[in-house]
Amino acid sequence: RQVEIGGLAVIDEIETLMPLRGVSEVVKDRGVDIQYLLVIDASALRNLDGLEVVTSVSGSYDGTPWTRSLHFEFNPRLESVRGLSSLKGHIRGCVRFGRNKNLISLDGLQGVTSIGGGLMLQNSELQSISALRSIREV
Repeated sequence: RQVEIGGLAVIDEIETLMPLRGVSEVVKDRGVDIQYLLVIDASALRNLDGLEVVTSVSGSYDGTPWTRSLHFEFNPRLESVRGLSSLKGHIRGCVRFGRNKNLISLDGLQGVTSIGGGLMLQNSELQSISALRSIREV
């Protein structure tokens, strides 16, 4: 059975999520379900390495920013979301990428097959969304 975490908000000057790799020692092979992941205005964060233990996102979307399941916005140095490579299947809520000027691809999201609350891409710098090719329903 998966371990459930209410949510994770990464805001401001955090530089790395690598300490979260320690969670994998606790959960072993069960994986982690989170309600939401918000990465907003994390000006020093370059990647999501450390989140490889997250296997599902089960939050819902009621129209407010805090209920978006995956929300990445105003992260000027974010270059990669490959740390989410263990994420598989359906995301119940909304997925949003906006104003992350160094993020050029969504590699790491290849395992996502459907999104229940919509997909918002307001990231003009994205050069490729091919990582989303497994999505069959939004």
